[in-house]
Amino acid sequence: MEENSILNYCDKRQYLKGIQCYEDSLVDDFSINIKSLEGKGANSYFIDTYVKSDINDDRYNVRISLNDNVGFTSFNCNCQFFNQEYRRKGICKHIAAVMVRFFREKQNTVAYKRNNLQVRKIFDEMSTALLSKEREELNLSVKLEFNRMNFVESSMEIKVGKERNFLVKDIKEFLQAYDEGKIVSLSKNFEFDGAIHYFSEDSKQIIELIREIDENDRLTRNLYNYSTPNMRLIEGRKVYLSLTQLKRLLRTIKGDIDCSINGREYSGVKIIEDNPMNFIINAYENTIKLSYGEDIPIALTSTNDVLFLNNNIYLPDENSIKVLKPIINILKKEASISFENEDRDKLTSLVLPTLSQHSSFVNIDEVSREELEVVPLKTRFYIDRDNDNIFIDIVYCYGQYEIDPLKEVDVPKYIIREKVKEQEIVNRINSYGFTQEDRFVLEEEEKVVEFLRWGVVALSGLGEIYYSESFKKLKVHTPSSYKGAIRMSDNGLLEIYFSIEGVDNRELWNIFASIKQKKKYYKLKNGDFITLEEKELKVLEEILAYAEVRKDELNNGCFKVPSYKGYYIEDIIEKNQLEFMKNTREFDNLYFRTKKMDVSDIDIPKAFDKIMRDYQKDGFRWFNMLYKFRFGGILADEMGLGKTLQTIGFLKSINIGLPALIVVPSSLVYNWRDEFDKFSPDTKVAIVQGNKELRESLLKQYENYNVIITSYALLRRDIELYSNKEFSVCIIDEAQNIKNNNSQNAKSVKKIKATCRFALTGTPIENNLGDLWSIFDFIMPTYLLSKMNFSTRYESPIMKDRDTGALEELNRKIKPFILRRTKNMVLEQLPPKIEYSISVDMIDKQKKIYASYSKAALREFEKQGLDAPKLKVLGALTRLRQICSDPSVLIEGYKGHSGKLEALMNIVEKSKANRKKILVFSSFTTVLKNIAVHLEENNIGYLYLDGDTDIKERTEMVKRFNLGDDLVFLISLKAGGTGLNITGAEIVVHYDPWWNPAIEEQATDRAHRIGQRKAVEVIKLITRGTIEERVYDLQRKKKEFIQKIIGEDIRDYSTFSDMSLEELKDLFR
Repeated sequence: MEENSILNYCDKRQYLKGIQCYEDSLVDDFSINIKSLEGKGANSYFIDTYVKSDINDDRYNVRISLNDNVGFTSFNCNCQFFNQEYRRKGICKHIAAVMVRFFREKQNTVAYKRNNLQVRKIFDEMSTALLSKEREELNLSVKLEFNRMNFVESSMEIKVGKERNFLVKDIKEFLQAYDEGKIVSLSKNFEFDGAIHYFSEDSKQIIELIREIDENDRLTRNLYNYSTPNMRLIEGRKVYLSLTQLKRLLRTIKGDIDCSINGREYSGVKIIEDNPMNFIINAYENTIKLSYGEDIPIALTSTNDVLFLNNNIYLPDENSIKVLKPIINILKKEASISFENEDRDKLTSLVLPTLSQHSSFVNIDEVSREELEVVPLKTRFYIDRDNDNIFIDIVYCYGQYEIDPLKEVDVPKYIIREKVKEQEIVNRINSYGFTQEDRFVLEEEEKVVEFLRWGVVALSGLGEIYYSESFKKLKVHTPSSYKGAIRMSDNGLLEIYFSIEGVDNRELWNIFASIKQKKKYYKLKNGDFITLEEKELKVLEEILAYAEVRKDELNNGCFKVPSYKGYYIEDIIEKNQLEFMKNTREFDNLYFRTKKMDVSDIDIPKAFDKIMRDYQKDGFRWFNMLYKFRFGGILADEMGLGKTLQTIGFLKSINIGLPALIVVPSSLVYNWRDEFDKFSPDTKVAIVQGNKELRESLLKQYENYNVIITSYALLRRDIELYSNKEFSVCIIDEAQNIKNNNSQNAKSVKKIKATCRFALTGTPIENNLGDLWSIFDFIMPTYLLSKMNFSTRYESPIMKDRDTGALEELNRKIKPFILRRTKNMVLEQLPPKIEYSISVDMIDKQKKIYASYSKAALREFEKQGLDAPKLKVLGALTRLRQICSDPSVLIEGYKGHSGKLEALMNIVEKSKANRKKILVFSSFTTVLKNIAVHLEENNIGYLYLDGDTDIKERTEMVKRFNLGDDLVFLISLKAGGTGLNITGAEIVVHYDPWWNPAIEEQATDRAHRIGQRKAVEVIKLITRGTIEERVYDLQRKKKEFIQKIIGEDIRDYSTFSDMSLEELKDLFR
């Protein structure tokens, strides 16, 4: 909308007065309240403010409503002009002034709020789509009420339920629950839950119709504003229907319904699209009379196009009603219509054939039949082929008399021609593309294919067909001639067979190439055709592209793919119901067990049965099931739930001839060895560390070990040493290290040769869906297509278009291969986590320094505009964050205090008094070192860990802190955010907020994890009125995306790196 749209609601004089009021600052400032209309695809906005009078001290209250669909929807002002003149002249100058301020000052705010709502709506819809609740389909039944005496002739009620249906007493309340996933009670024993219950496609069409009626009702009432009609289209349980809506509903309903007609109840009523009208022809002396038959239908509408007869509702086609209307109108008043002798020709050539065509039947008595010599029409079609053209000759037969429709003939008067039916037959032939010459001719090749596919069958319903020998040889191959099968090979690959009966396999490659070229058909070398618009062929083309089938494989009629691709392929086959694909029992078992997560036959080794919790045993079985079928998987349990133990148990349980390779961050190499020593001491573990000679020597003997452990950094250096080695299993820990597909980490691990691959990570998605694709490309290469195709099919539709269908499809395909449990799922085994923030004021000296740096940076970037280097902006933001934490780390010689440091020391003193240990995380090591100085000055024991801390020393420091007397553990956020088990701490302090809350959550999980026996208090120190507040707001607003893919709510999607230059500069303001 633009400002000149105000003229749609008032004349130019009021508009100009409104501008003057605005420019004279008579309009109070106002905020815009926004409400998301769930399920309606729009938001509503509400303005409530005051405008000062330009002549006295009066103030006028102005209220305005608008929404995304129709713009402004209602106005109100308590001035005299509006109350007296609005209906005649439009809005007053006060409303116009508020609208001017809206367009000139507030419209961008609305756009920003609308965008935030849209983002949250995407996240909410994705979350609902991926809920693990068991969904349940309900039945929906309709009851119709007809009463010609009412102002609205027809209305409906609905009932929903499972085994028994319950009346919906408040339709509007039900619609809201359905759209917003809420609960509404329908009886004492049944509640409708919009988040769980769903309906069939036919029932959803009925609900959609009701929703449209509701929207029309609200729109109508909005248009009337102050003179709203008393009658609503939806009142309680009743939905009133227009004639068009009634006919649409009747054509949607499947099955029997209940009806009330003029107060009488009927049940088991069927809906039939036909005309039940029937007529009688009786001959009298010099007269033939036409009247209704014995069964006269009841007209349910004033237009006679919905009829009731013998417990059936009939929907005659519109043409029938139009043609019969003159007869119906007369028979409403008269018992019969008389035709004299001079009308006989038209009666026999026009009226009788028309009645036969457009009514149930015409009963002609024997005298009339004999007198009129009524003979039925029979049609014969003669189909021939000459080269590439098709010819049809039509013959109309009335008894022994034959008529060629393309020739002028004299027909005896005693023949009653069914001209309507004759013309319909000609129209049908013409619809297939035939032209009329001496014969009906079809020349266009594409039309020939369509006629062969559909037309011949359709004509058989209109008469007898006779084929020439040349035509009989012409064939269109349909899905009935497709043959296919899937079987498991001895080496674990899937063998997929496909052929078309009567078609040389060597032509299959060109057939599928034609589908890619969007062609509608393919002409075989023998002259036959294959239609390329069959759903089955298009699905097969998709499977071939996914399987990356070569031409030579297709020529042989068989291609092989890794077993893990079979799940994706069978999912496509099942979804599209390709019944010609026959699977072996072994493959069906693989697909069924994977889909149902059937791990019932996998036992837990005694050594692990005693130490594993139930959910960890489920993870162990999940590992083994995927390994058995040579699949890969992502164990995505939240931090602290024992991914390492589950992995060790799995590796211990499988019979492996070759060793397993585990790749971990450098800081976790020895932690993994300790875990093996603890849970599986007899496993032969080799740590690939030390100088290059030592690593080479160890890898030469790698087959002497059960498990090889190395780091990402060393794997990158040693990748050539692994090129000729094979492993039974390759497992990567903290798999987010390969989220960037182009990184050396990702490229290195994907070169490893292993029978199966698994990834461990608590954060499979940190930034975007590309993270997930990269990990899947490691565990099961190309399972989620190529990166480009994945982006086209899933990432862009989900993120840009909010395509829930793409989201559901992606979730369905990845679900068996991602095992995700959060602490909430095993809450009884964990103490609670208490999170809150403390707002800290800077001291005056800090504030002045902060303001000076902020203004200078903003002036510089305003001057450079969009040409300002992003890195320069980032540097300025970092300096502001350092000032918030401790100005002395930025300004040499700074002697003042830090408000945040004082707040931290206050927390430390209280914790010391309560004997609670503290973890302090900061992204600035210089800040941590300054904190260390203050701790020393106050005789408080502490430990310090950053990126320079030796890897071996870290484990000893963790043990010392957990068991010793040191009160505070100072840790660099990036160096200590993963791989540490610090359950001795009860308080976690995030000294400065980081852009990505996923990193902060990982750090918090160092204390809040399995083994923690006390509640964990998480404190975030936020400097008031600074960039830190804006960072904290970013964290809170955008934590929902990953829940839509893997089902939790602790990770950030829109990271700092995704922000535009303008968004970054907004942080200064």
